[in-house]
Amino acid sequence: MGVGQFDSATERTINFLDGVGATPRLRLCHHPSMLNLDPNTLRKIFLYLIPTKPYPTNEVPFDLFACALVCSSWHRVAYPLLDDIIEYENFRELFYNNPYGSEERARLAEIFAESRRSGLYYHRVIERVFISTNYLDDRRTVRALAAIVKLIPPNLSRLSFDLQLTTPATTALLNTLLISLTQPINQNLTHLHFDGDAGGPKNHRHLAQLISALSPYLHSIKFSNYTIELATINALSSCLHLRELDLDHVEDAHQLPHTPPWPELRIFRYAQTQRAGPNRTVVSLGRSCPQLESFTFEADSTTILPAINDVSLAALLAGALRLKRVRLARVGYVDYNFLADILIPKGSQLEHIDLEGCIGIDSFVTPCGEQRLWPTLRSLSLDGCRRVGPGCVRKIVAACPGIELLTLPEHLVDVDQREMGMCEFLKLNKVWRRVGRTGAMQSEVEPPQQMAGEQRRGVKGVWAKVKRMLN
Repeated sequence: MGVGQFDSATERTINFLDGVGATPRLRLCHHPSMLNLDPNTLRKIFLYLIPTKPYPTNEVPFDLFACALVCSSWHRVAYPLLDDIIEYENFRELFYNNPYGSEERARLAEIFAESRRSGLYYHRVIERVFISTNYLDDRRTVRALAAIVKLIPPNLSRLSFDLQLTTPATTALLNTLLISLTQPINQNLTHLHFDGDAGGPKNHRHLAQLISALSPYLHSIKFSNYTIELATINALSSCLHLRELDLDHVEDAHQLPHTPPWPELRIFRYAQTQRAGPNRTVVSLGRSCPQLESFTFEADSTTILPAINDVSLAALLAGALRLKRVRLARVGYVDYNFLADILIPKGSQLEHIDLEGCIGIDSFVTPCGEQRLWPTLRSLSLDGCRRVGPGCVRKIVAACPGIELLTLPEHLVDVDQREMGMCEFLKLNKVWRRVGRTGAMQSEVEPPQQMAGEQRRGVKGVWAKVKRMLN
């Protein structure tokens, strides 16, 4: 129905509002004169449909909303009242934290559908829909969720699934919803996030089918606390336009394709579990994903045996020529030797490095004959690196002249910045930002230390392993 067209389409809209859009508080008269009420009279009527202040955060005055969709004149009167009540941010990330009941979700689906038919903008606000097994309690909710996605809101690009709590009943409803979401497919969906294992790999078939159905359009997939199995791997392998893959505490990640089939991949993140990691996949990322720009490997503690070994990271740095950002958090082997043998000599193109919680780091040195650590480095995080001292910071500042942001560990927060050679920086908590070049810094820092031969672990041995893996 086009807004402002008062014909049989309007009559159908009034019937719709009478039947499913209005509670017993609101029963619209079908007499045509109802549509010709003056704005002041309409506003007085609509005021009876406003909830009591203060309005709850997720309040949606459904009766008033339904009236706003009758025709353009009613909408002009009602929408200022709606804007005063509704926080449209809640529509942008729809059903986040499960604020609505089953009936409310169904009514929202009907309102969004009528908004689209009326040429209004409410359904355009939706950017992400959260689907949780916690509230998949009946088929009415399943139909409402499917209806909203199938409206194809132009800005809806993300689906997030909370699959941590499942029962046989919710699993059956989830499978019904997943099947419905593929018939037809919403081609605007480019981002998926699965949080939880949905009761185990035996229940992953329909999740994998959704990934496969969306594979021509997907740009980003995140798995959290999920078990990678054959159906999921096959579905991932069909996502040829994937740009971001985030594996957050997944099981059996070592089963990922040894030759990653994602030529457009730009971001890869892996937060390890106790299981074997995707070492062979990491080794091949540089060759198979020529556009890779960001790599993250996180461990829960430096006491855990890293699931991705240092040789695999060395191979990645050697092959990923466009890599600009590296984050290695709480990785036990990241120490002086790792920096000297791998990250410094083969990471010269890096612009952003995050070494949070790598407690083995106690100093930085430049390779023999070089004056700089990372010539293009713009930001470095040493948060949680408790063995880093003021002298180490002085060497970093001297050897990284382009650095703009430097995050230091807690124990250096109150150290005099002149002692650390940071006269050109301003501090905000643990983050130091370069604000200008005074010319004083160069005279206050000692020249960068050269890499002593007896301190190195044997670069030739490491790179011999790397070449064998690449070949």
